[in-house]
Amino acid sequence: MRRAGGLAGLVLVAASATAGCGSPAPVPSTIPSSAASASVTASGSPEPSTAPSAIPSASPAGSGIAIDPTLLDLLPRQLAGLDRQTDPDVDARAFGDPGLRAIGTAGASAIYVDPAAGDFAYATLIRLVGGRIGNSAFRAYRDSFDAGACSQAGGVAGNAETTLGGRRTFVGSCAGGLLTYHAVIPEAGVLVSISSAGGRRLGEQLMTAAGG
Repeated sequence: MRRAGGLAGLVLVAASATAGCGSPAPVPSTIPSSAASASVTASGSPEPSTAPSAIPSASPAGSGIAIDPTLLDLLPRQLAGLDRQTDPDVDARAFGDPGLRAIGTAGASAIYVDPAAGDFAYATLIRLVGGRIGNSAFRAYRDSFDAGACSQAGGVAGNAETTLGGRRTFVGSCAGGLLTYHAVIPEAGVLVSISSAGGRRLGEQLMTAAGG
């Protein structure tokens, strides 16, 4: 990992279109405890289960989820010639929401920025409770993430599905051109969400490379 000087400010500037209420990473404020009747499996097909509701004992009451830099091993050190950059202050803000404890135990984030073109891809990774997430909980997370991401980018304009990196990937689009990507890496039990903008389509490239 490489931490660039002033990276917290860089993330806030580059990802400002993705943020609600000034947070560098849009995260759901609540996760429905009753969410979901099915979990995402390696094949991408639903499997009956109960949505995780346990709060990890390691998380103090009122806190978010732990920061685990080893999650970044799922992301390339370089993407299209751009270095992976991180900042602990950004992570603290991105994963400080107590609502995340309903679905995850730890998180980490990174950004890839092309300063010349203004293109960027900002990724958040969440290690899932029990290594899986119910379909309804996943949908609620995506909807909340996309609403925050698009709040300063013209609002949510649409949703689609595709396959990237061999995984079922949910793609959200904002009226202002920002794109979001969401997928579960089942073998790692990790949820990856990406906010991206620019003609280089760094978000698509990053989701394809994640977990590889």
